[in-house]
Amino acid sequence: MDDVWSLDVTWWLRIYEGLPKGNGSSIIITTRIEEVAQKMRVKEERSHWPKCLNKDDSWLLFRNVAFAASGGTCVHSELEHVGKEIVEKCKGLPLAIKAVGGIMLCKPSRYHEWRRISNHFRDELTENDNSVMASLQLSYDELPSYLKSCFLCLSLYPEDCIITKDQLVHWWIGEGFIPLRNGRSAVEAGEDCFSGLTNRCLLEVVGKTYHGTISSCKVHDMVRDVVITMAVDDAFFRPDGTNCRHLGITAGTVQKANHKLRALLSTTKTAEVNKISSNTGKKFCESQYLRVMDLSRSIFDTPLSSLLNQIGFLQHLTYLSVSNTHPLVQLPHSLKKLSNLQILDVSYCQNLKILPSCIVTFKKLRVLDVSHCGSLNYLPKGLGRLSNLEVLLGFKPAKSSQLEGCRIVELRNLIRLRKLGLQLTCCDEIGDTEVNVLVNLQELQHLSISCFDSHGNLAKMHERFWENDNVVWKIEGLMLESLSDFEEEWVKIQQAMPSLRVVTVSWCPELVSFPIEDVGFRGGVWK
Repeated sequence: MDDVWSLDVTWWLRIYEGLPKGNGSSIIITTRIEEVAQKMRVKEERSHWPKCLNKDDSWLLFRNVAFAASGGTCVHSELEHVGKEIVEKCKGLPLAIKAVGGIMLCKPSRYHEWRRISNHFRDELTENDNSVMASLQLSYDELPSYLKSCFLCLSLYPEDCIITKDQLVHWWIGEGFIPLRNGRSAVEAGEDCFSGLTNRCLLEVVGKTYHGTISSCKVHDMVRDVVITMAVDDAFFRPDGTNCRHLGITAGTVQKANHKLRALLSTTKTAEVNKISSNTGKKFCESQYLRVMDLSRSIFDTPLSSLLNQIGFLQHLTYLSVSNTHPLVQLPHSLKKLSNLQILDVSYCQNLKILPSCIVTFKKLRVLDVSHCGSLNYLPKGLGRLSNLEVLLGFKPAKSSQLEGCRIVELRNLIRLRKLGLQLTCCDEIGDTEVNVLVNLQELQHLSISCFDSHGNLAKMHERFWENDNVVWKIEGLMLESLSDFEEEWVKIQQAMPSLRVVTVSWCPELVSFPIEDVGFRGGVWK
């Protein structure tokens, strides 16, 4: 029972009475309040008070974080004294040490800069005699302005909530928190901001994707306390949802008129869903300045397309997610008015049968996710016009008979694409003139190909898929799924994809030459 803080333990006593006694089993309770443990009937001899780290272990932990770029070694001797001075102020508390170490990791290795941070930390401790809270306040103060906005977004999520990286990055892009310079990829810039928070130990890593990058995270309770305080002070978010610019959707959300609202996001915990009444749902389109609307993992009592029939009124909307919502058979007709849309996520909408043709007019679209949409037959023709597209997941090419659908040849024009997920089911989806279209995608870093539920499987890559022997792909992550007849030689793939770091393969029994033992290839990981 982790982090129990309520002095009212009636709930626990009811559980306790039903537990078997004397059979050698144990229950571990963690709390910051000794009286709570006593009320939960923990005997004194069974209590354990974790000790703070000693001086050597504190310095070791700090070094591993602050000097991560040099393998935990302090290469500048003039920084060691001031570094140990900073560590001493943390009083052996690991969270404080990691937080302040994360600050130093992101600072230049100059003595005067480190001395300034040490003095700032001393001032924070004078105001708040709690080294953890002082270090977290210091972390916030030292963030660049754009990362402060990104950090405040964490205030919306409930305690112990698992947060997906994609939701955060898409939110930041949608609300314009991320600085974009020189035509840089928005998704890449967003992921750099995410790394900026994880490097400073303000986010805890929970899960990773098939290609090894972080996919989910959570916020430590004490970090959450700090970020909520900052968010309330800035009118960014308030726990009661009143008069703030951002609101998290939970099962009990009652949407009230709020013309200040800029972002409305689902913040449910893992395996939970939002059950939203039609009265609440109809109010989602009333905040005319809304830029971000994420309704994922929600169940509505009426069709979502009718509830959102006024969505075209939200002219500033840049990020829309209806991922894993029910019931959703089609998107609302007024969607065509959202000319500023940059991110559209309809993943895991199993009943969605068609995407409206207006999708191809969204010139600013950067992310389109239609993965795991089992009823979707194809994407609309003209998708190749979306020249700013960086992420396309769940692409299902149209068959030769589906004249309204997008063929794979159109992908040739998406030269900014960084992530591509292909869903292949029939042999006539790729024609002889289309087999080399991916060669043009020189920015492509992650490629996944799935033939789940297919008829006439993919056995080999066509010779023109490689175009010629001099092709060098930039792909770092490759996933192959359910290619039951696929028997390509891996030597050829390795030669064409020298940057390959992570390969994940499942249900591909014919890959007899797959180099299982070649763990050290290019310093990467083979799965």
